[in-house]
Amino acid sequence: MQHWINRCRDHLSQQGESYLSHMWGATKLVLLLLSLSVKCLIHSILPCFFTTAVSDSVDKLAKMSRRAK
Repeated sequence: MQHWINRCRDHLSQQGESYLSHMWGATKLVLLLLSLSVKCLIHSILPCFFTTAVSDSVDKLAKMSRRAK
């Protein structure tokens, strides 16, 4: 168990984040990806909807995934 705790602490330290800020950032990313998944599904059935949803979000996804290394 201590091994996993140490790995989590190391990861958070490398990212320069607290536990809560890391959890919030990951949660925002999950919600964005879920939203895009639903939009893609709707677009696959009705191509006239959400025609640029994914391409419009690529920069946002890249920015959210960039963190301290």
